[in-house]
Amino acid sequence: MLVAIFALLIMSTVAVAALMTSDDEARSSRATRAANASFYAAEAGLQAFWANDIDSAFVDSLNRGLVVVAPGGRRDFGWRTLSNGGKYHVELRRYDNGGQKIYALVAEGRGARGLAGEQQLSFLVTPVNGTGPYKLGKCCDAAATVRGKAKLDVSGSTISGMDTPPTVWPAARCAATPIQNKPGVEMQDTTQLIRSAGTILTGTPPKKQTPGMDSTAFLQYGGITFDQLKAMANHTIDASAAQIKHAVAPTLNMDGTCKTSDPWNWGSSNPAHACYNYFPIILMRGEIEITDGYGQGLVIMDLDVVGGTGSEFELEPPAGKSVTFAGLIVGFGCPEIEDGAKMYGAVYGDGLTANPSCGTDGALRVGDGGAGYLYWSACVAQMVLDRTGAAAASGGIPAGGVMRVPRGFQTLLR
Repeated sequence: MLVAIFALLIMSTVAVAALMTSDDEARSSRATRAANASFYAAEAGLQAFWANDIDSAFVDSLNRGLVVVAPGGRRDFGWRTLSNGGKYHVELRRYDNGGQKIYALVAEGRGARGLAGEQQLSFLVTPVNGTGPYKLGKCCDAAATVRGKAKLDVSGSTISGMDTPPTVWPAARCAATPIQNKPGVEMQDTTQLIRSAGTILTGTPPKKQTPGMDSTAFLQYGGITFDQLKAMANHTIDASAAQIKHAVAPTLNMDGTCKTSDPWNWGSSNPAHACYNYFPIILMRGEIEITDGYGQGLVIMDLDVVGGTGSEFELEPPAGKSVTFAGLIVGFGCPEIEDGAKMYGAVYGDGLTANPSCGTDGALRVGDGGAGYLYWSACVAQMVLDRTGAAAASGGIPAGGVMRVPRGFQTLLR
């Protein structure tokens, strides 16, 4: 009898131990599931937030070295919910003491459906400060880099290589861009610059001669060819058959977002507008005249290889209208800025290509009928090449890009 009782006691002990072991394994399995769920929630949230949810004003501020968060401070972006029910909470924390800006973008993740684990993941992000704007091959080292004849006509007309931010932009947009004065004009032959009395040419120096400049300079843009640059265009406006005269203005979709499908929407200078950060690439052919409005972006003057002709791009408002363009004009043809029109950025064009539509105006004309104004702007060049993606595609070096480094994670199981 004692033996039987003893055997039952042993069997009971084993059974209880087995049950406790099973419960421990269940708890361990649940803890592992919770840890994994929270880890993946933090990872998915961090990636999604970085890619999609950071507002453009924040990205612009971080890219350009503006203060986003005070040293030792943080910015809370709140909790977000993933499609599987998991949640993540993101903060931007600043760790430097006021010198080189060092931030951590920290995401805390929680699993779905009662999984109580929490984990944190983070990226270390810091502005990479440089000394110049983004580059697009040899563009742009002057207010106007042209091959062929250039005209500065009508008293008051200006070509300036002195760095000038657009007056229609908020001052904060260019506050972090170092002043970078350039030559007013860079030409293969500066004797081909024709000036009228009372016109203004400034820069450091006002004009620069580069005898070795040839058409190949306009066929290669850093790591991409002219054809590859054209392939990046958001819109093609073809005026080969007949001249097109048109105004530019920002437009919206029904839901209030920027209508990027509109070929005559070239962005907005208003920070409150949905098209403020829209900088299109416009590929143009033939003769196009902008008659009114504000535009920003990259205009490519196309070359008809078979016909041997370039394009003519004109900023030419009629009486009672005004035109301001913040951007770059590159390619083959002859830009014209006249009748009070203002351009901030740079022109980089080959006008020696036979082009009947340009007539005797040459590779560039600033002023005709009324004064025209061309101002070099490093801020515009950097902004355009950044926002269009042209700098990244060509291998250009940014002045204010963002570097991010995986920083590991901390486990916080509750």
